[in-house]
Amino acid sequence: MTTEYRVITESYIDLTITSNISNLTSLRRFQKDITVAELKQKLELITGCCAATVTLQCFTSDDNKLVCNIDDHSRIIGSYPIDSGMRLHATDTTNREDIFRDDTVTKYEISEEEYSKRTDSVAHFLQTNKFGRYKELTPEEIEKQREEQEKNDKEIE
Repeated sequence: MTTEYRVITESYIDLTITSNISNLTSLRRFQKDITVAELKQKLELITGCCAATVTLQCFTSDDNKLVCNIDDHSRIIGSYPIDSGMRLHATDTTNREDIFRDDTVTKYEISEEEYSKRTDSVAHFLQTNKFGRYKELTPEEIEKQREEQEKNDKEIE
């Protein structure tokens, strides 16, 4: 008598993606039947880490312990002990850390006075078309807004 065992799991996993070159995180869903090489190519677009030089590690979501290193390019990711909710960390080995930092970029700044003189700005467009805070209200609209504010204040109390 032969006994056949079958493990049935979801065909995809939801992972939180982090990397050493950016402090941004991303929640992504991947099919379990893609290879590690295909996963690295997908992660290249998300993390900025080069697929050829990236190493992958999977961590638990609750206590942040290392579950496994994902290093065999020919294996499918479903063959690793990875579950939805875990964190997949991509480490670029070319030492390109913090290439996405914005404090190294020279920012363009303009004074409020100069900005108000410009005719190609969002503020000028809003003023010209009387949108947003530049909209002129009729006395009826002002009274209606005041009544709504009083009603909201009473609900809060």
